[in-house]
Amino acid sequence: MQFYIKYLINLALTCLIFVGCGQENEGCDNYVDDACGECSVNLWGECYDIDKTTGLVLYFNQLKGEIPSSIGNLKNLTYLFLNDNELTGKIPESIGNLKNLAYLKLSNNKLSGNIPESIGSLEKLETLQLENNELVGKIPAAIGNLENLTSLKLFNNNLLGEIPSSIGNLIHLQKMYLTNNQISGQIPEQIGQLISLKKLRLNKNNLSGSIPPTIGQLINLDDLQLDENSLSGLIPDEIGRLINLRILDIDSNRLTGKIPKSLGNLTKMHDLDLNNNQFQDDISNVFNILFSMVELEQLSIHDNKFYGEIPETVGNLKSLNKFKLENNSLTGQIPGSLCTLSVDWSDNDFFSIYNNNLCPPYPYCVESYVSAQNILECR
Repeated sequence: MQFYIKYLINLALTCLIFVGCGQENEGCDNYVDDACGECSVNLWGECYDIDKTTGLVLYFNQLKGEIPSSIGNLKNLTYLFLNDNELTGKIPESIGNLKNLAYLKLSNNKLSGNIPESIGSLEKLETLQLENNELVGKIPAAIGNLENLTSLKLFNNNLLGEIPSSIGNLIHLQKMYLTNNQISGQIPEQIGQLISLKKLRLNKNNLSGSIPPTIGQLINLDDLQLDENSLSGLIPDEIGRLINLRILDIDSNRLTGKIPKSLGNLTKMHDLDLNNNQFQDDISNVFNILFSMVELEQLSIHDNKFYGEIPETVGNLKSLNKFKLENNSLTGQIPGSLCTLSVDWSDNDFFSIYNNNLCPPYPYCVESYVSAQNILECR
């Protein structure tokens, strides 16, 4: 009997020494770090307890090197801020183990490689910021799993391929910035499912095809930037449903046709950039549409095929401080009402009207800044 009791005692001691016998620490899974010991992770010379560490705020810390794959052991992390450092290498696949993560900011580093598919496992994620790195490859379709995401910032990388249709699953998304990548293909029609979206920036990519009519479903949108792509076709009438829009920038594409009358519904518009396209319309029709935009401050419609005479009612756009009309086919005289606007006529960044067919005499406020005009047809 004594022998049996001694056996049980020895067995119990063995279990304690090796943390076994069904009593494993579920928090750290018996993880042992060479530098920090059991249940801790060594990151950039500091030890972090696997069970107790719920957040890492290490931005602006001059961190260098790769993100250690061991970071994936910190399973209780809810926020991870490694932005604004000098980190290099790939985002480790182990990042997908951080199932409780709500905020992930790796922006403003020198990270390279693909966005790992495992990022789609972070189903509690609300903010994903990977901008200003050197990331390549496609946006993973698994990003559509992040249905709690409110902010997605991937701008200023080298991402390519198409925007995955799964992006339409992100119904809580409020900001999507994909600017300045090499993203190609068409804007997916599923973009219209992002009913919470307020800011959509897809500019400076290689997008082609038409602007999908479903974009008109984004009624909370206040900022839409599609400039510097290869979009073609007409501006869809449905864009007139975006009644909260303040910024519409679709310049430097291959858009054609007339300006839709529905654009006049956008009465909160502040900044309208339509330049460097192939729009063809009577300028008086354009201004008839714009007159409802009483808050309009910046208007750029240069380098198109607009024709006809600038109407006297242009002076009704009282908030205008930027007015760019150069390189069109405008005719007739410039109305004197233009001088009632608060524009710095001498600054070419805010006013330009050259390379049209406008006839003298010119209003006093712009006569020194009209520059080259074709006046052969003037009477």
